[in-house]
Amino acid sequence: MPISRLGLVNPAANTDVLLYGATTSRFVSVTVANKSVTATPLLKVSIWIVPEGATVAAQYAYICYNLNVGLGQSFETFRFAVQNGDDVYVRATTANASFVMNGILQTDDANADSTVQTFANKTIRGVNNTLYVDKGTTAQRSASAEVGYVRFNTDFDYLEVKTAATSWTQVPIGAGPTGPTGPQGMEGSGVQIYGSYATEAALIAAIPTGVVGRGYLIGQNLWVWASNLQQYVNIGPVLGPTGPTGTSGPTGATGSTGPTGPSGGPTGATGATGPTGPSGGPTGPTGPAGASVTGPTGPAGAASEVTGPTGPTGPTGPTVTAYTPSVSANWNELPGTIAVALNQLAARVKALETP
Repeated sequence: MPISRLGLVNPAANTDVLLYGATTSRFVSVTVANKSVTATPLLKVSIWIVPEGATVAAQYAYICYNLNVGLGQSFETFRFAVQNGDDVYVRATTANASFVMNGILQTDDANADSTVQTFANKTIRGVNNTLYVDKGTTAQRSASAEVGYVRFNTDFDYLEVKTAATSWTQVPIGAGPTGPTGPQGMEGSGVQIYGSYATEAALIAAIPTGVVGRGYLIGQNLWVWASNLQQYVNIGPVLGPTGPTGTSGPTGATGSTGPTGPSGGPTGATGATGPTGPSGGPTGPTGPAGASVTGPTGPAGAASEVTGPTGPTGPTGPTVTAYTPSVSANWNELPGTIAVALNQLAARVKALETP
């Protein structure tokens, strides 16, 4: 922890003066110097602690009392502890005394007084230790910060480090963006498996220095010799994950018919015939034929006076065109008998038409 100056006074003669009021636990000492240029009057000094809550001198803790400090001399008290609430007072018999108090914190905190502190080969550990870095906006970057200075940028919510006089670079946290593809590497040498061992120790004991390209199984993992490291390294399981199912191959040709297998054994002997079952019983006798009797013919019934129902309508006859007789002047030209008959008929019609 850094040492800090906690108080400085040049009190008047024979006056009780507060040198330091403690607000936390510290490990301190007081140095006093005699500023007088003459040996007389003699300088005597007193230094004491008034603990918190003390009200009488009997409760004070004196570091020194009426200690002589000669001309041109100074002295430093032994180291003593103060805690929160303690007050440290001083008193001198002349006005030529100068008091100064220096001390360090009694705490696990580093740099608690905002004093610049440089660590060399130091380790900070413990679950209660906290390290806070400088933080602020981009505009609040310290112009006097040296290269390597780390701070938290509140504009972008990330850590940044000063990498040049005027350059700041983001400190990557977690996975950063994918970088460009590197150049094609040299063709690697193949690996051949030369044997297996139960443990790495067994492999090293058998073959302390390996050969590039030769591998050895330890369990399911393959160990190979790394020439750049001069040691064996585990490159993982030899058996990779199961690949995807391949496509079905073509159906193979039908094979030739195999030979006929042996028969199921000889045919067994015929079993004996079973006995005939009982008949259904004797046939019953035929019954006698019945007598045939014809009854007498009954008398004729009286004529019915009830009209029977109308029969169904008969089918429609063919259509006949009416014939209108006329007398032709040429009837006499017809054969004789027909002509006479027609003429007679015509005369009768004419007679009927005459009023």
